[in-house]
Amino acid sequence: MGSAIYPSNSTGQEMASHSICFVRSFALSPHKMQILIADDEIRSALLLRKLMEPYLPNDTQIEMVHGYHEILPAIRHQCPTLLFLDVLIQGLSAFDLLDQIPERSFSTVITSASSQYA
Repeated sequence: MGSAIYPSNSTGQEMASHSICFVRSFALSPHKMQILIADDEIRSALLLRKLMEPYLPNDTQIEMVHGYHEILPAIRHQCPTLLFLDVLIQGLSAFDLLDQIPERSFSTVITSASSQYA
C-alpha cells in the first residue's frame, strides 16, 4: 500500500488538508475503514481524529495508541486500512517500525507536529 510524506515547507494546515483529501479517497471505498492513529502527542492525535471524523462513514473505526511499543500489537489486532504514524514516537523512528512490517496491507501517512520534520 502507499505512504504519504509531505515536503518540509508544508504548513500544518496544508498537511491536515492533504490528509483529509487522502481520507476522503478511502472513505469512498465500499469496505469498512479501520484507522489507527499512532502519536505520542495525545493532543495531536485527538486533533487529527477531530479533523477527519466529518469526512468518514459512520461505521469507521478509529483507534489511537500513544506508545511506540503499542503500535505493532495494535496493527496486528486492528488490521487497519489506514495508519497515521508520527515520524518520531518516544525518540524512536516510524521508519524503523515500518521496516518490521515487510508485507503491509494498509496505507501509511507519516505525520509530525515538529517543525523539524514538517
